[in-house]
Amino acid sequence: MREGGGFERLWKNNEFTSRLISVIFDEAHCVSIWKSFRPDYKHIGQLRYLLPHTPFYLASATFPDEIRHEVMSTLQIQSNRCSLIQLSNDRPNIHLEVRKIRHKQSAFDDLNFLIPPTSERASGDSIPKFLVFFDDIDECVRAADHLRARLHPNERESVHWFHAQMSEEFRQEDLAGFQGPRLYGLTCTDSFGMVSTITCEA
Repeated sequence: MREGGGFERLWKNNEFTSRLISVIFDEAHCVSIWKSFRPDYKHIGQLRYLLPHTPFYLASATFPDEIRHEVMSTLQIQSNRCSLIQLSNDRPNIHLEVRKIRHKQSAFDDLNFLIPPTSERASGDSIPKFLVFFDDIDECVRAADHLRARLHPNERESVHWFHAQMSEEFRQEDLAGFQGPRLYGLTCTDSFGMVSTITCEA
């Protein structure tokens, strides 16, 4: 958004802009939350004037109404020219539980309830599907290693980690594996997915 910058020249280049399919804001709530230290976000609504015929898409899993309204105002998006898609994360097959942390967090022992010891599982007992979210990629990987160590060697590939540094191919494979019978669970960062999307007409 810097005046006279390279991107400004691109936005004004018809040969370039005529090939734009859309402008997509992943984690769009950051337009509101981060603009105190990403000042360009305050001016990003200018793109709506520079690219008047390009659809804008906003995606976020954390889009409460007040944040959504602020982001739409910043981006100069009119509510009567938008399609809003909201999918609840309330799923009857998902069990939410709060547990007090009793062990050193770096040991990951508080996750042991997800995978009972092999000796306590009857033959053929299935492990309920689980997702464990982390803010840090290294923690995500270490937690997966901890949980895999609790499984029989033949089962250890049933728990994987999932984060943004993986290739798209691996992430798609793990998503399919989690949706099917191949994976018991994933330790993941917030790259795992989105549940709320806004589509704005050009």
